[in-house]
Amino acid sequence: MWAIILMTFFEGLSVSTAQRSDAILSNPAGLGFSPGIELTYRGDADNKHNLMLAMWNIGLFYSVQNNVKRYGIAEGIKLSRWMYGGFAYHLDDSKELSLGLLVRPFDFLSFGYRFNRLKEKSFNVFGLGLRPLGEYLTIFGDVMLTKDSIDNYVIGGSIEPIKGLKLYGFYNKDKEYHLGIDFAVDFIRWGASGSKDTQNYSFSVSREPRRSFIPHKKVIIVRLEGGFSEIRGYGFLGKVKKPSFMDLVILLDSLSREKDIKGFVFVLKPAYFSLAQLEELKNVIGKIRENGKKVIFYADVYGIGGYFLAASADYIYLNPSGDVMLPGLSSTSLFFRRALDKIGVKPEFDRIGRYKSAVEPFISDTMSKYNREQIKVLLGDVYNIMKESIGGLDSLLETAYFNAEEALRYNLVDGLIYESDLDSIIKQEFPGKVKKERLFTRTPSYVREKWGAPRSYIAYVVADGSIVTGKSGESPIPIPLLSGRRVGSETIEKIFEKLRKNKNVKAVVLRVNSPGGSALASEIMWRAIKRCAEKKPVIVSMGGVAASGGYYIS
Repeated sequence: MWAIILMTFFEGLSVSTAQRSDAILSNPAGLGFSPGIELTYRGDADNKHNLMLAMWNIGLFYSVQNNVKRYGIAEGIKLSRWMYGGFAYHLDDSKELSLGLLVRPFDFLSFGYRFNRLKEKSFNVFGLGLRPLGEYLTIFGDVMLTKDSIDNYVIGGSIEPIKGLKLYGFYNKDKEYHLGIDFAVDFIRWGASGSKDTQNYSFSVSREPRRSFIPHKKVIIVRLEGGFSEIRGYGFLGKVKKPSFMDLVILLDSLSREKDIKGFVFVLKPAYFSLAQLEELKNVIGKIRENGKKVIFYADVYGIGGYFLAASADYIYLNPSGDVMLPGLSSTSLFFRRALDKIGVKPEFDRIGRYKSAVEPFISDTMSKYNREQIKVLLGDVYNIMKESIGGLDSLLETAYFNAEEALRYNLVDGLIYESDLDSIIKQEFPGKVKKERLFTRTPSYVREKWGAPRSYIAYVVADGSIVTGKSGESPIPIPLLSGRRVGSETIEKIFEKLRKNKNVKAVVLRVNSPGGSALASEIMWRAIKRCAEKKPVIVSMGGVAASGGYYIS
């Protein structure tokens, strides 16, 4: 009799297919693949009960049959991009120890191994899994070897004719045939299997959803509030506290291609986006609509930036007491020369070029004609971009401010509602049963089904802040006008040198959001970026500002 405990779910049948909670007893190395939270129960006709809990890469198990209790702990770790190791140890009287290895170099190939040490004997299990047609068809074969002989072998496979529904079977050395079925609906999975002499059943619930047997229509609620930095904010134990702007853009673009998502509702609160971010976000909203998804915007108040985004939507709604404010574009500069004169400070700068305006606030009390000229050109370009999106902008600017009733009368909005009325709007625009999910609070990804690890990457590097020599970081002292994020030449140089040498990195995207800074640091960074660009493509994406040294490294 094979010592492996056969799980009803297909993944637990082979050491090569094992992952998540199904891996705890079949191959603990599988806990390192697609880690998450999952609880699985298994029972059979012989009154045997198993309970397995996977918590990321840690597993706990408990089983009972005929008043004999077995329990223990397991762990799986990632050894490389495509290799995983793990162990399981019984804390009961059996003191059984299992060691596992899982190798998945390609999407179509998986190799598994498990060593078991029991009181009376030890044995090895080798398994090979193949997916000739992707994750919808899996074939496996396992063999159990003891010291003297082949104790058992199993050959089987599964087919997934409908997303979330698996039909499987296997044949063993005792010439027994087993057939089974698994089906999943989002976070829940059921399964049953059996042969002429045995019947098994399982139930599983997980934090991460699976491909669903019963698809649900979904609407994503996107709450835009505050700002989105170019760099992620991290909290305790490295958890992402605040997603970056790139996280926002990539997630929206990815979700727009999911078939079960039917639309997006953007709730605009006081938010702060650079002009570049506004344009990029608007382009993503355009792609969402191109992919056949409906887009709805709601805000208590629309400024010109918010309305620029909303103009891309199918429907625009405004609070009945709100306003649409389109006052046009302006730029304001602060000057400190008189304040410095009062405290006896005389600033001195080396300045090259008439349009080099960064030092003007310290050496003058008014804007130079050259700086005024370039700001007018910039505002004109931005205005022309907004004019393409907001129809009749020239005439709208003559009025500039519209209360809710005027905005509706001038067709600037499609309706006046309160935020609490959005549920009725969603029911109206998306008839039938619809599930609402909030962006970033929804589970970001499904349970991982593909085996292989990516063999090539595109690296994404952010240069956000003032350019300085040394290492990147935040200013330790919050001094107004002088504090903020720093881009260090030493940090950027090391990053691009590693990327240049890494054969798996096929291209680099450099996001620049910097007003410039040290000329020396800019030169060091420029050389490192150029050396990398000589070996592989380097694409620059400019954010809100790429000036002086920021433009030079671009």
